[in-house]
Parts: sequence; C-alpha cells; structure tokens
Amino acid sequence: MASLATCPPWEARQAEALRQAVAAAFPGARQAYKAGWRAVTFADKAVGFVCGVFVRRGGPSVYFENGAALDDPDGLFTRRMARTAAADFPRGTRIPRRKIAAMVARSVMLASVAAG
Repeated sequence: MASLATCPPWEARQAEALRQAVAAAFPGARQAYKAGWRAVTFADKAVGFVCGVFVRRGGPSVYFENGAALDDPDGLFTRRMARTAAADFPRGTRIPRRKIAAMVARSVMLASVAAG
C-alpha cells in the first residue's frame, strides 16, 4: 500500500498484514489502491466490490461492502452501518486471519448471489 510510507511503522505493518490476509482469502480479486481513501479495495469482475482495507489513524480497518447483511458468528465486526460493516484493528490487536478468511468467503458468496 503506497500510503503506508506516511504511517507509523506499527500501523503500516498491521495494515499490510490485514491486506495480505484478505488477499489470501480472495485470491482471484483485483486489488486497487485508492489514494484519496488511503485504501486497497478488493473486487471481482463477476461479483463487484467486496471489501477494502483502509488505513485510519489509530489502526487499519477492513470494510465489507454488504457487511450489514452478513452473519458475524466470530464477532469480527466492531461497527455496523446501514449497508456496510467494519472490523477495526487498533495497535496491539492480532490480525485474526481465519476469521477474516471466513468473513471474506461469506461476503463473496453474498455478492455472487446478489450478482445473479
């Protein structure tokens, strides 16, 4: 992520670990860096935008496009909005790769059903 150069080192490491976790869980995704958002987005040609890793002051977050419609049995989400949901990873938080992989899989499945 190009914007990581301006982040504190711990934040850059955490954001990159989060990006890698999402990328591993969604290997067919197209990753795109969005400078104005300070984010890397993950999309697929067939299902569209699924999620994004955002660098925020205090730690990175992963937002799920249709997260409000997703079950969260692992308690990953820290915020839910009208349509989206987010998981925040403040300093010292371990990146739960398995939980992220499961949520990415649920999100891709939901997007594929919606895409028809």
